[in-house]
Amino acid sequence: MKKVIILFILVFLISGCSAGSTAGKYKKLEKKFVNIAEKYYEEVGKIKVVGIDQHTIFISNLNSAGYDTSELIDPETGAACDENSSVTIIIGDNGYSTKVNLICGSYRSE
Repeated sequence: MKKVIILFILVFLISGCSAGSTAGKYKKLEKKFVNIAEKYYEEVGKIKVVGIDQHTIFISNLNSAGYDTSELIDPETGAACDENSSVTIIIGDNGYSTKVNLICGSYRSE
């Protein structure tokens, strides 16, 4: 009985650790996506958007503009993230903030 409990605890710890590392991979991927979108906004979007307080940038926009999105790959499947994934630039009085909507396989940003 003791061995079963120990085995259960080990399986729980191992599965918990791998789930945490997977979540971390997606958070890193979200950060890469935001960095690319911010670069696009600074170089292209700021010029085109005047008087609007939000600007949504999709992976498809980045691809069309020639930005490198090759690193936006689902760490679980190796497939490219959905082109409908987006970063919304929210413009405020003191700069801007971002909201990410990354869609990669079964992962969706919260």
